[in-house]
Amino acid sequence: MGNCMKMILIFVLFIQSMISVGQRPSLTGSIGANANQHYFGRYFNESCGGLIRLEDNLISNGIGLKYPSFISFLPKIKYEFGSIRSINIGVSTIDWEGDDIVAIPAWYNGPFLESGIAFSQPNNLLCNKIGYEYFWLLMGGRLNLVHYTDFHDNQFLFRPEVGLSLFSFLTVTYGYNFKLPGNSNLIKPGSIYSINLALPIYKKEYRDME
Repeated sequence: MGNCMKMILIFVLFIQSMISVGQRPSLTGSIGANANQHYFGRYFNESCGGLIRLEDNLISNGIGLKYPSFISFLPKIKYEFGSIRSINIGVSTIDWEGDDIVAIPAWYNGPFLESGIAFSQPNNLLCNKIGYEYFWLLMGGRLNLVHYTDFHDNQFLFRPEVGLSLFSFLTVTYGYNFKLPGNSNLIKPGSIYSINLALPIYKKEYRDME
């Protein structure tokens, strides 16, 4: 008799728990409306009746949530040396992802603009770049369209780069300038090494949902 009562009690509790879960708000609508909140744990606890660490369950099962994502400005200063030396300043607009504990770009990508002075003889040159960069964890690279000018002649080069990045704050890359046809010869094509210092400036947070 005692075992029978225990089975009935377990069955009743199971049915009650299923009903309670069914009455909680849907994940897609609720999360979508609150996708810009930084702490999902607090949101689930408040809106889902204290559901135990639902975000952890979703992540551990490979569904539902991704890491928090951001759109930021990335101002930078860069020193280049190799076939020609230059000092540049620039800015990227990057999408990056991190986590709720350490808000740093674990991986990031976006377009950039740079401008600077290239040290050449007999005259120094103005150096401009437009391109795109992508770094995942500690490795990645850039694609650059580089423009050199002494305000009389112009030269365009294509420069791919590969290298290492310390969460965007310090980046070291190796690239090679390839001359594009139909340009003057202000500088010779060749290897370029760069050291890049940058600091992300928060612009907007968003959440990717599967």
